Amino acid sequence: MREIRRPRLVVVALSSFLVVAATVAGAAPFEGVGIKVGATSSHMHLDGMTYGSSESAAGFVIGPFVDVALSPSLVFQPALVFVRRGGTYHDLPSSLDNTQDEADELAFRRDYLELPLLLRYRGPWRSKLPLTLIAGPSLGWVLAYEVEEDGSDLTRPINEDGLELSRESGGYDLAVVLGAGLTGAPWGRQWTLDVVYRMATDGTSSDAAGSSFKADGIDVTLGLRF
Repeated sequence: MREIRRPRLVVVALSSFLVVAATVAGAAPFEGVGIKVGATSSHMHLDGMTYGSSESAAGFVIGPFVDVALSPSLVFQPALVFVRRGGTYHDLPSSLDNTQDEADELAFRRDYLELPLLLRYRGPWRSKLPLTLIAGPSLGWVLAYEVEEDGSDLTRPINEDGLELSRESGGYDLAVVLGAGLTGAPWGRQWTLDVVYRMATDGTSSDAAGSSFKADGIDVTLGLRF
């Protein structure tokens, strides 16, 4: 897999996460920090192609989060997570790079640094049912990607000055996150089990074969607050 080295994006993401967390924490009660880990099941939509939605592919998610209470029933949770997403097509009528008439398998993999800014609503039912409703936007920076067709690597590297690959969208994906979670506090530590759907509204575009697509999917994460 060829990595896309963009340290400035990582610095910007970290800075944004810290600024948002510190700003909100200064204006509302700070509940704590934690870490979430889990699995993803995602699929891809190729921009400008007629392939439709891909078959799903498994990935993973891991990273820290911050909980800030906006009210007794509403919590703001910014996070900074590393996520792997992907998708696979089978029996395509044409090749992605136009080197053959048909393609048996086309596989994608993308690594993101994502900044979800989520609201968690604990409704009046919380005394009987520890259910939380989750919604918010998520911004994802592309750290690396891989495209493989019938065993051939179609990935092109991205360099810092953009000579080999120009990005119309700046190398990021924008998505809306919707879902629900369960909470508990065994041994004095609060945990959450979340199931959310990530619906991409914008995807990274480029000139490289197979690099322009959107990633939708379901994330299942277990979070532990310290």
